[in-house]
Amino acid sequence: SSAIGATLPPSSSSAIGATLPPSSSSAIGATLPLQSTPSANFRSTDSIGFISSSSVTPHLGAQSTSTAGGVMVTTPHGNTAATSSAITQSTSGVSRVGSPTPMATHTPPCTSPGCGAVSCMANNDTTWNIFWPPSPPNAHVVRPCPGGTQNAIRDCFVNGTWSVADISLCEKLGDLKDMAEKIFSNSSASVFTILKLVNNLANLTTANSSSLYAQDLITSNYIITKTLDAIRNSSELPALSETSVIVTVLDNQLSDVNMPAWQVLAKMNNNGSEVLLRNIEQCAFYLSSYNNASVSLWKPSIVMQAMRVNVTAMSEDVDFPSKEVALMSSFPLTASIRTPVALLKERANRNGIVQIAQSVVRNIGQLLPSKGTQYIGSLVISSQISFSNGISSSSLTNLSFMVSPEGDSFTAACVYWDFITSAWSSKGITETVTDKRNVKCSSSHLTSFAVLLQTTQHQGPSYVPAPIPLISFIGCGVSLFFLTVTFIFLRCCKKNPNTLRNFVPVNIIAGLAITLVIFLGGIRLDEQNETACKTASSLIQYFWLSALSWMMCTAILLCLMLVCSFKHLKSRHWVFVSIGWGLPLPIVLFGLILWHKYYFIPNGSGQNLYCWISADDGIVWIFAGPALGIFVITLFLLSVAFFAFRRSSSLRKKILQDTHDLNTFKWLLTTTSIILPLMGGAILFAFINVDLKFQSLAVECVFGSFISLQGFFVFLLFVLLDEKVCKDRTKLMRELKTAGTRKRNSLAQIEQHLNIIPEERGAEMLTISNKSAEP
Repeated sequence: SSAIGATLPPSSSSAIGATLPPSSSSAIGATLPLQSTPSANFRSTDSIGFISSSSVTPHLGAQSTSTAGGVMVTTPHGNTAATSSAITQSTSGVSRVGSPTPMATHTPPCTSPGCGAVSCMANNDTTWNIFWPPSPPNAHVVRPCPGGTQNAIRDCFVNGTWSVADISLCEKLGDLKDMAEKIFSNSSASVFTILKLVNNLANLTTANSSSLYAQDLITSNYIITKTLDAIRNSSELPALSETSVIVTVLDNQLSDVNMPAWQVLAKMNNNGSEVLLRNIEQCAFYLSSYNNASVSLWKPSIVMQAMRVNVTAMSEDVDFPSKEVALMSSFPLTASIRTPVALLKERANRNGIVQIAQSVVRNIGQLLPSKGTQYIGSLVISSQISFSNGISSSSLTNLSFMVSPEGDSFTAACVYWDFITSAWSSKGITETVTDKRNVKCSSSHLTSFAVLLQTTQHQGPSYVPAPIPLISFIGCGVSLFFLTVTFIFLRCCKKNPNTLRNFVPVNIIAGLAITLVIFLGGIRLDEQNETACKTASSLIQYFWLSALSWMMCTAILLCLMLVCSFKHLKSRHWVFVSIGWGLPLPIVLFGLILWHKYYFIPNGSGQNLYCWISADDGIVWIFAGPALGIFVITLFLLSVAFFAFRRSSSLRKKILQDTHDLNTFKWLLTTTSIILPLMGGAILFAFINVDLKFQSLAVECVFGSFISLQGFFVFLLFVLLDEKVCKDRTKLMRELKTAGTRKRNSLAQIEQHLNIIPEERGAEMLTISNKSAEP
């Protein structure tokens, strides 16, 4: 025990949270009588909680070790620089360890190289959930591996910085590894016993908050490799549901939380990532051996499809991933492969049966080593068929990738993983074509493919799209200004703003204005905020469809005016509201529920490039389809109304009888015919402007022109050229002018009354009194 300022006997020890050897002692500001030795001198200071050594003559080749709070701290002895600063600060209670216990004497200032050493501060390693306490310089700190066996090791450098933690000995699956070695050493072990072991492995490797260790990845690879060998050599055929657990283990290894462990494994010069890729290929090919079965598995990091089919009557190439498979994937499938039917028939057996095993894998491309500054910028896609792995063919297989480069200027090359050389290779791959971020190529053989990128220096000026391009921003801003002014005029300048003639245009303007506001503020949200991005994308879709639906309401109103009088339609607001605002709602909800993961345009790594519907696999038609349908219906109704009015004399007479109906009909027909094409053009070029394949300055200019003209013509037709608005506006201005004149006259009279001087007022009263005094 100790107290501040207390004197302790040499045999006692004390530190906050530390246990010291009996020969050492420490306390905050305590004066410790130390055992003297003739070969060591010590200088103590008055600083609270800090004891520094002046000169120590250690025993060469020796070292001291102390345990503080479960931490083993080892300080080597062998030179003065290593031991003269073996001290710690009292803020965390770690005491001076690993030194002799000399008698404290006053000595001259230390001039040895180690006197300026700094202790390492406490550090909480969130990657491995290990707390590293404050430690003296040159200390070798050992901590137990959380959730596992063995210890993690870390060194405290003389400058007060920590080394990278060495967790290469840590493992969580030690017991399972011992069990696996016993099972696989028994040649009579059944496949079902082995699959039970794999099932336990799947449960232990399920992604959680903490990463597996590098040794656990080695253990997993070992168990899966042995399991696949045992299944292939066994006469027993387990059920498909039992063998699919192997894919679960492979997917667990590729979880994002395990990426630090893979990095450690790479530094150990272990080929674990290559073994994992081979296991994925072999597992997919084994699943394709089931008779008359097509197996599709979707995991967070792996999408796998395996089938055994008869290609005798097949006439079309096989695409992977198919639309059905892509829709069920939990991550964007930005890689595809088309296997020619000629190659399938070439590799089929006598009965026309061929096995097809294909998979798309994320994260593994970054784990396989590449040379120099090259890196994998795409998903890894694998394809195998019977008797074709590594065998060249005259029938070329087409590959397509969307890549995610680290810079705007880069070179791309399609490659495959060569298991013989353990490196990426481009042999047998031809016709690599790069268009923006889309890479296409062909291969004469089947294996695992990816795109190898290398960032290059920027050569000359080029068009680089901004988060919101300036031209698009200006066009949307101009359109939003005109729409806002028009909305104010229609709501404030008309006598009856809620009449059907004004009600429909106001809702059209509201839909367009809200769309532009969300477009400006939400088309490029934070790349990591996926929920907000999908919300913005769905809202843009809803309000743009609503604006189109209200345009269709205008066309419906024109057709109804040919049948009945405009006066009979005044109480039918709810019908148009249900069409204008209600029709797009189920369309957007249906698409959002089924295809929500496509409600952003990815850049190849899952991050959002635009908060808009992806064009991959035709998913963009969940918006383009309904929009095109509404556009066509509106155009058809306008044509019917126009030609019916032109050709039917009875309809013309019916409408001409009411001048109000005639003016309304002409006005609605003119405005709808002009605004509808502008709205359609704006939507079309909005799709093109966010598609990387077509993104250019010309497309941006056209989109900005359409979007700005849309708002301008709405203002022109609904405000400047509308007779009723003009009359109401003129009348309103006249009333305001009259009211202003009256107000000015009233103010002038009051001012004149207040400015009458007293002398004039007295003279006036005197004149009145004189007149009254006259006889």
